[in-house]
Amino acid sequence: MPNAIKDQRLAVRLSGPQKQTIERAATVCGDTITEFSVRAIMRQAEDVLAAQPAFRLAEEQWERFNAALDGPVGPAPRLDALLLRPSVFDG
Repeated sequence: MPNAIKDQRLAVRLSGPQKQTIERAATVCGDTITEFSVRAIMRQAEDVLAAQPAFRLAEEQWERFNAALDGPVGPAPRLDALLLRPSVFDG
C-alpha cells in the first residue's frame, strides 16, 4: 500500500507528553511524525483484524475460496513421508 494515493486525513487529539513521545520516537526511527504514526496505527489495526475469528469475502472471492477447498488435492510427498515416520509418542 505504499504507492496508494493518500488523499484522506486523520486528526487526533493528544496530550503534550503523548505528542513529545511520538515526536522523539519518530526522530529515533528517522521518520516524520506522519510516517511513524501511520506505520504504528496500521500495524495495530492489522493485528486487531488478524485476531478476528471471521473474515468477509466478496461473492467472487467466496466462490474461489470454496472451489479451492473443494478441489482435488495434489501430491504431497513430504506429508506422506512425515506420516510414515514413527511418532515421538510411540516411545
